[in-house]
Amino acid sequence: MKKHLKDLNIIDNFLFNELMLQEDKEQAKEFARLVLEPIIKKKIGKLEIEGQKIIQGIDTGKRGIQMDAYIKVYENSAGEEMADVSISSIPIIYDLEPNKIVGSEEKRARLYHSIIDANITKSNSKYDELYIILLLPYDPFGLSRMMYTIRQQCIEEPAMPYNDGATTIFLNAYGTKDIPSKKLSDMLKYLVDSSEDNAVNPELIKLHNMTKVIKDNSMIEVKYMQSWEEKEYYKQPGIKIGLEKGISQGISQGKLISLAETILEELITYGDVDEELKNTIKTEEDISILKSWCKLSMTVCSIDEFKTKMNKPS
Repeated sequence: MKKHLKDLNIIDNFLFNELMLQEDKEQAKEFARLVLEPIIKKKIGKLEIEGQKIIQGIDTGKRGIQMDAYIKVYENSAGEEMADVSISSIPIIYDLEPNKIVGSEEKRARLYHSIIDANITKSNSKYDELYIILLLPYDPFGLSRMMYTIRQQCIEEPAMPYNDGATTIFLNAYGTKDIPSKKLSDMLKYLVDSSEDNAVNPELIKLHNMTKVIKDNSMIEVKYMQSWEEKEYYKQPGIKIGLEKGISQGISQGKLISLAETILEELITYGDVDEELKNTIKTEEDISILKSWCKLSMTVCSIDEFKTKMNKPS
């Protein structure tokens, strides 16, 4: 179902990216600070940002990545922000990723770490510290935590110090266990429901005012409409192909398989399809059900949404 720009929340990619890419670069930096500071529990001084930084795969057959917020934060040896940064200063890298697609979060984070490392580490230079931070409106591990901080360790000697500079943080906006701070809890709540009622502290009021400027911009409204219409335009050929593969009542087994494959090809654009769902689709022999799933696969925004709706009557 189509959403209007005014109904988007910051966790929606379009709004998040508009805030990160806004023309006023100082405002963009302020947005990055307002989101990042409650996470790292540190005031940020010098930073640089790149929104939607794209790193291609090593060839056309390999995956690339698109980072929603690539942020370089500069600190001195005491871990404090730096007013002036020399060319030799090594930044800490933070990649902020709002994500609403359920599944394969750990492997997605692994991919981001490996591709970013391969592209930012120069020969004869020190290695940067790299944080991949996923902002989620759900619990990826089902343990009710708000924050899951992941670092590597030695299995045989878990107490042995080991720091390769790579950290992944999964932030569950609805977590209730061991909440790191009220500021973080309030900020995450605002990200998933960006209403005035949830702007409960001075930082979030700033964030809400910034968000309101974006939502009230008629040019951005047009841009959002065009991006939504373009997405729908490219879905239509897939819908037509899927229906053409399974329209006749005397459908053959081969065409049933083709229709199932069409559904899976569409779903895989949202992430990895689990084996149980693959098997359910591939073994379905009722053409009317496959046709309804084909239409559904072209209109949902995630695999999780497809699973939720696939058994409901249309």
